[in-house]
Amino acid sequence: MLDLNIENTVKDLNEAEGIIDSNGVNSVTSNKAAINKKFWDQLYFKESLIKQKSRLKWVREGDSNSRFFHTSLKSRRRRNQLSFLKRGNEWIQGVENIKMEVKNYFVQNFTEDWHHRPFVHGIDFNVLSADDNDLLLQPFSEEDVREVIWSCDGNKSPGPDGFNFNFLKECWATVKVDVMEFLNEFYHNAVLPKAITASFLALIPKKDHPQQLSDYRPICLIDMLYKILSKLLATRLKNIMGKLISPCQSAFLPGRQILDGVVVLNEIIDLSKRRKDRCLFFKVDFERAYDTINWSYLERMMLKMGFAQKWMSWMRACVFHSSMSVLINGSPTEDFTVGKGLRQGDPLSPFLFLIAAEGLTGMVNKAVNIGKFVGYRVNDPLRYQILQFADDTILMGDCSWDNVRTMKSILRGFELVSGLKINFLKSKLYGINAADNFLVAASSYLGCNVESIPFKFLGLPVGANPRRQATWKPIVESAAKKLSCWNSRNLSIGGRVTLINSVLSSLPLYFFSFYKAPRCVINQLVRIQRNFLWGGGVEDKKLCWVKWSQVCLPKDKGGLG
Repeated sequence: MLDLNIENTVKDLNEAEGIIDSNGVNSVTSNKAAINKKFWDQLYFKESLIKQKSRLKWVREGDSNSRFFHTSLKSRRRRNQLSFLKRGNEWIQGVENIKMEVKNYFVQNFTEDWHHRPFVHGIDFNVLSADDNDLLLQPFSEEDVREVIWSCDGNKSPGPDGFNFNFLKECWATVKVDVMEFLNEFYHNAVLPKAITASFLALIPKKDHPQQLSDYRPICLIDMLYKILSKLLATRLKNIMGKLISPCQSAFLPGRQILDGVVVLNEIIDLSKRRKDRCLFFKVDFERAYDTINWSYLERMMLKMGFAQKWMSWMRACVFHSSMSVLINGSPTEDFTVGKGLRQGDPLSPFLFLIAAEGLTGMVNKAVNIGKFVGYRVNDPLRYQILQFADDTILMGDCSWDNVRTMKSILRGFELVSGLKINFLKSKLYGINAADNFLVAASSYLGCNVESIPFKFLGLPVGANPRRQATWKPIVESAAKKLSCWNSRNLSIGGRVTLINSVLSSLPLYFFSFYKAPRCVINQLVRIQRNFLWGGGVEDKKLCWVKWSQVCLPKDKGGLG
């Protein structure tokens, strides 16, 4: 409509000029001036409209293909390039030498040297009913398979087959017959081709400037067909796991939250301080928890919990017969057979790990029942002796030598039966109202370090005072550290808004879900976001062109969301 109005105005202007040229009438001159003003007003309005649309596009698209993101991509590639490795005092260089070293390292890590481990006899675990087993063993329906596929992120890195789930979603009508045939054949025969259970092992740096292989976290990239199968089985397993796993374990299960254990532990610490109870807390550190689980132990735990033989045959095919190769700068090493451990990236692994960790819970509860270990008494019927979130484990109880000795015996025993190695050097001992000389002697006996409360559990400082600014220092420093990685000069206003919404605003949310932040901390975080938005750094003061309250409004109300 605007373009049509401009076109009509141009016609009127041409007609007025034609009249003046032919008649030379002065009275038409004023009319021409009015038409000319109307023409320029319409052009200015069109220019303003285009400018507003361009701003809206910036807000929506940000820096989707800007030099900032290309610079970040190149920088990340250089940073993650594995050009050398340190083994002891020796430096290893050259692609082939590094590949050989990496392969040998992981072959050793995934080879089980002890095949006949003892087992946790005499301990009772929850057992599946016949109805639960029937639910696990139902045939695979096309509706279930389609639901699993559409629940998967289509853009995640593919495995050795090179396909991601976007391909499967786009071509589902073409390939669904073959996929269902593969699943039905597995259902009846419990056999998988070697190519299906093969996986790539990607090395993700745990810290800046990694030098040794222990500085990397191995994540498995598994085959697309196997991931469909694994996700189907994991979905079924998830629905019945709540009947098997003790309430002290709060990971991965419906109705249980990550904050459950944090709330309980924080309340126990506050209660013990108020009542002046003498108690101990031992924070257990497992060394490469997923990678060291003994398959024989896991199989015997599942049989003890009443899993059907058909299900066990499926687990043997999926988990106990697999191979992998390690990706070095995008190129795989020679593949090797895996002899123990669970693959991080396999949908089944979290739930199988919970079954393995239940053995430790059973051993601790058995020690309590026979009077060898005394947990922390909240009231007469309620005691706590262990809290778990996957491999994050806290043992707690009375401050006594009997408890210290029993803790070490239980952990060493669990290490023997499960293959999960406890790293006592990284484990921590905490005490409330306990004598310093007792804590020093107990830590020497356990081979761990003594630290003070508050301490971090599942990323939150338990036993901390949220009114103190020091409690929030890690959050403020984390936001400042994020900014140091970004150069605001390379970002448009749209790119800065995107990063503030997706990163800076989400950093403190986990803390906010548990603690109420002081006003001074909120002001600090707002100042960091505001300075970054207007092109500054952490301490740089920049001129703010719009009030922060206006910036934070939704986009449909004139803000930036």
